[in-house]
Amino acid sequence: MPHADPERCPFCWGTDGPTNELTDEDVFPLWFQRTMNELAGQPSQAHPNPWPKVTVPVCANCNNRWLSVLENDTSVIVKPMLVADRAKLTEAQRTTLGTWATKIALLLDCYGTNPVVPHEYLKSLATEGSPPPDTAVWLGAHTGPLAMKSLGDVLTEIDPGGSEVPTGIKVTFSIGRLVFLVVVRFAGSAPFPAPSAAIARALVQLWPLVPGDTRWPAGNFCFGDDGAERLREMSAGDWDLTKEPPAGDAA
Repeated sequence: MPHADPERCPFCWGTDGPTNELTDEDVFPLWFQRTMNELAGQPSQAHPNPWPKVTVPVCANCNNRWLSVLENDTSVIVKPMLVADRAKLTEAQRTTLGTWATKIALLLDCYGTNPVVPHEYLKSLATEGSPPPDTAVWLGAHTGPLAMKSLGDVLTEIDPGGSEVPTGIKVTFSIGRLVFLVVVRFAGSAPFPAPSAAIARALVQLWPLVPGDTRWPAGNFCFGDDGAERLREMSAGDWDLTKEPPAGDAA
């Protein structure tokens, strides 16, 4: 299936017509950056160092319509969590957070020099308003002064001809007090293994949706400033850990 094209909107592929101009979509939204600036006493600066300028061309229709709604809905949930020790997340809130985290993971793939996610996955996110099939999203708590970090991996398998082919992506990223793990498996590839008991203790499952309200953080477990790296390590391979999380509240 075709992948991202820098000359076309990754979500609708410009099917809304030639007058639908491409705009710069900030992968890590400006509302988050402004909120962190305000918390640091710098409300007037929209892009102070060391904020990275990570943008992907997205059409004006997608940017100003469903993406804008998603960002607004997400900001209402995330902003209080940036200064909270705990929160209760409803099913609707977890769906919004899971969809938003998946959007970031897919756009980070588009931002890279060799995108591997098929266009149909981005289209599904836009049309369905929820993560595409074979997607799993988890949320953890992050402590420390590091405001933002992301790490991405391409999942691969060896085909019958002996070639390595991409079968999905895994992205970990932290923003403020939140750290996310997003796994997208492509159609036909092996399903992602169930998380180990340690992962289940450390994370809230956002997607696939589990019925009922959920408390964040899970088990009062928090990641340190290396949260993205630690979560990446914990979810490597078949999720078997070489070291269990400590008995305390931080890793």
